[in-house]
Amino acid sequence: GELGFKVDVVDDSNAPMITAVAEAGPAAEWNATCGPDEKLRVYDCILEIGGKSVVAGNMAPVVSSLSPGKVLMKLRRPQTRIALFQKTSELGVNMVYKKSSSGILIKSISPHGLVSQHNEAYPENAMDVGDRIVGLNDELLPAAELVEKVRNMNNFSFKFMHYG
Repeated sequence: GELGFKVDVVDDSNAPMITAVAEAGPAAEWNATCGPDEKLRVYDCILEIGGKSVVAGNMAPVVSSLSPGKVLMKLRRPQTRIALFQKTSELGVNMVYKKSSSGILIKSISPHGLVSQHNEAYPENAMDVGDRIVGLNDELLPAAELVEKVRNMNNFSFKFMHYG
């Protein structure tokens, strides 16, 4: 896009997640000159652009209203986590994704499901609302493929991005 990165906008009410940074353009220029911890990265979520709060539903108008020049962005950088599951019941999560999504957004967690049991057993590695499941058994997969594959598995691991 205009700022030199692509985003996944799964749900209009959540922060857009960066899925790719172009090799040329404003984002690439920034990444070439800033420190390693300041670089834009895949899976970063955009919270503000130009001092305006951003969710997927309002990102386009916010970006189009920007003046030329430097743009201040506030990001939330995730922590990569792995969760192991043995399917003895339902996962107990409400997930949102599009066929093209680079991850599955966790919208809610039931108190009675595998994810809730995982969270009780491993609170330091909990899955939370707003986290994104991006991989299955060490393989990064598009959301639709991940959902299809996990249906037929009894033992699996999720790689997820924790934004807590």
